[in-house]
Amino acid sequence: MSKKSPAKPRPTAASGKRRSAQPPAPKSLKAKPERVAKQQSAHRPEATLPKKDQLITLLQSASGTTIDAMTHQTGWQAHTVRGVISGVLRKKLGLNVICEKTDQGNRYKITASA
Repeated sequence: MSKKSPAKPRPTAASGKRRSAQPPAPKSLKAKPERVAKQQSAHRPEATLPKKDQLITLLQSASGTTIDAMTHQTGWQAHTVRGVISGVLRKKLGLNVICEKTDQGNRYKITASA
């Protein structure tokens, strides 16, 4: 019959490796990594208006605009643009945004309230 040897106790933090005698440096003295500015893509102009206002400007044109044009202008994905049209422009701001199906695709525009 074999007997199991007793389990060795695990070292605790106090009985483990010795730490250096120097206290840790204060957070303010630690070197911070330099922040790299995000480069803007060549196809996105630097806009001074908020993105929802950019969408409103595109939608107010007489011919309206497409989802592709709005995604290009804002840098958002198509589902985000449609969500902003539905949630912010229609529901919160009360704008009458319509979608017309044309040969070139769907065109969105703001019309006068009925």
